[in-house]
Amino acid sequence: MKHVYLLTNQDKRNRDINRWFKEKGLSGSLKLAVNPARADWFVVAGGDGALLRAISLFRKYNKPFFGINRGTSGFLLNQIASAEELAKVFLNFSACKLIKLNMLKGEFTAAGAKQAKNFYAFNDFYIKASRGNDRIVGAIKGTKNFPKHEFDGDGVIISTPQGSTAYNYAAGGAIISLGANQLAIKSICTKKSLRAVVPDQGITVEIGRGRATAYADHSKILTNVKKVKVKPSREAVRLAFKPGYDFESKRWHV
Repeated sequence: MKHVYLLTNQDKRNRDINRWFKEKGLSGSLKLAVNPARADWFVVAGGDGALLRAISLFRKYNKPFFGINRGTSGFLLNQIASAEELAKVFLNFSACKLIKLNMLKGEFTAAGAKQAKNFYAFNDFYIKASRGNDRIVGAIKGTKNFPKHEFDGDGVIISTPQGSTAYNYAAGGAIISLGANQLAIKSICTKKSLRAVVPDQGITVEIGRGRATAYADHSKILTNVKKVKVKPSREAVRLAFKPGYDFESKRWHV
């Protein structure tokens, strides 16, 4: 019998899923894992943010994540309407489509620091002016057919395909198909707008003037950043989608 680690909260949009497991006996078709280390996969109910938090906490176990959309957009989650539908998915989980999504690795160097600090991101890294009324001036360049671009404004976003529908999209960046070997790069409120999709490669950001703060998946990671080196990594997360679910259609019709 498969073990599932269920991640929900008390949000009213998740009440039906909690009820399915408690009242409708859905757990009879599987075993609910108390210890995440024993899970065969993780089931997350909520929005894209809930899935992102779950990945941050539990990706170290190297198990698939099956998201159930109870949020607003749910670009990375499944649409499940009933306990019966979810039970069918569990009974034939091997038929689900698994998408392997690589994470980004970033080396961040603060002013005056002798060594860089390493971080990983599932969605994106971004470098932003530390205070709302300030601006940062710098340059961004790649290692493969991505020449140097100077920027002057709020900052820069570097996102994975799965992250292209997050902050990158809100800032006007391009959307990328899940699993594509590409990166989306978008400047944030700069004098010369940068909106690019580039092949996987190393990306370097250098801050020439202004105080910048770095973020990974919307969490602050380092202040007074002066140099950033970002590249695709071998760290990966597997997302599961129910059989026949066109998970790309929502991404391209936002």
